[in-house]
Amino acid sequence: MIKSSIIVISAATLRSFNYIFELQKAGITIEEVCLLDSELPLPGKREIDNSGAMYLKIVELCKINNITLSSHESDVNSKSLFQKLKKLHSELIVYSGFGGQIIKTPLLSLEKLFLHIHPGSLPKYRGSTTIYYSILNQDECGVTAILLDKNIDTGMIVGKKNFTLSNNMSDIDFDIDICFRTELLIDVVTHYINKGCFEINLPQDLHKGMNYYIAHPVLRHIAKMRKV
Repeated sequence: MIKSSIIVISAATLRSFNYIFELQKAGITIEEVCLLDSELPLPGKREIDNSGAMYLKIVELCKINNITLSSHESDVNSKSLFQKLKKLHSELIVYSGFGGQIIKTPLLSLEKLFLHIHPGSLPKYRGSTTIYYSILNQDECGVTAILLDKNIDTGMIVGKKNFTLSNNMSDIDFDIDICFRTELLIDVVTHYINKGCFEINLPQDLHKGMNYYIAHPVLRHIAKMRKV
C-alpha cells in the first residue's frame, strides 16, 4: 500500500468540497475522489448541503486540479465503491460520506485505513451533532480524528484538537464545524504523509463517554445564543 497519497470518499456536501480543496491546497496527493451521488437532506440539514449543485462543484474542483474522480451511488457500502477501493493503491482513505451511514465489514476488511474527523472530543462525545452538546456543556468544541471500526465513533484516536469559540455562532454547521474539522484533517494527513504514521495512536476507553443523538432545533438555537 502507498502512504504518499490518499483517497477521499466524498458526499455531495460543502464539508467534502472544503476537505478536497484544502487537501490539494496543502500539496497532498489525492489518488482519487470517490464521489457519492446526492441524497435527500437529513433532519436539521439545509438543502444546499445535499444538492446536485454541490455535486457539480466537486466535479469541477477535481477537474480544475486534475484529480481523478469516480462516481458511485449514495450508499457508501455499494458494490461499485468496494470494487473501486480494491483497485486503488493508497492506504489512507479520508471518509467524508453522508451523515448517518456506517461503513460495514466488507469495506473494513480491505487493507486500508478509514480516517474520519468527528466533531466532538472522544470518547466523551460520541454520536450525532455533538458540537452542539459540547458548546452547551462546556462553551468549547473538541474535534477528534479516528480510524473507523464497526461501531459508532469507537475507533483508534489518531488526532485531537480543542478550539476556542468566537462570538459569532450564527452558522455552526456550515462554518464553525467545517472549519474546525478541516484544520485537524490537514494536520493529521500532513503528518501521516510526511512521517508514514500518525502522531498519536490512542485506543478509546469504551466505558467512558456516551452517545448523543441529533440535537433538537431548540437546543441548536440555545447553543448559538451562548456567544451572542
